[in-house]
Amino acid sequence: MRKSVRRPLAALLFALAALGAAAPGAALAEAPAKQTLTLTNTAQRLADCALIVDGKIRNLLKIHTGKTWADDFDPRRTLQLVCERAVKDAVWRVKPGTTYRFVDAAGRLDLAEGAAE
Repeated sequence: MRKSVRRPLAALLFALAALGAAAPGAALAEAPAKQTLTLTNTAQRLADCALIVDGKIRNLLKIHTGKTWADDFDPRRTLQLVCERAVKDAVWRVKPGTTYRFVDAAGRLDLAEGAAE
C-alpha cells in the first residue's frame, strides 16, 4: 500500500515542478518588445527634465539645444515627463515608440509630437 501512496505523490510533485519551470518561460514570451522613446531639443534653451516611469523618477535629463536623447521602454509602462521652465503645470504623458521634440512657447518649453523639423 505504501507504493501506491508514494507514486501519486511523486507524480504530483513532478507535475508541479514542471509547471513551475514552464511558467517563467511563458511569462517572458508574452512580454511585448521594448520600444524607443526619442526626445529632441529644438528649443533655444536647455531642457532640464525628469522622466517618471510608473510613478518613480528613472532619469534626470539635461538635453542641450540640437541634441537628442533616446531609450527603450516596455510599452505597458506609464511614462511622464516633467521639465523646469515648462508651460504652466506641464506634466506630459509620453509613449514609447514615439518621437517628441521640445519647442519654444513664449519663453518656456513645450513638447510637440513628431521629429525635429
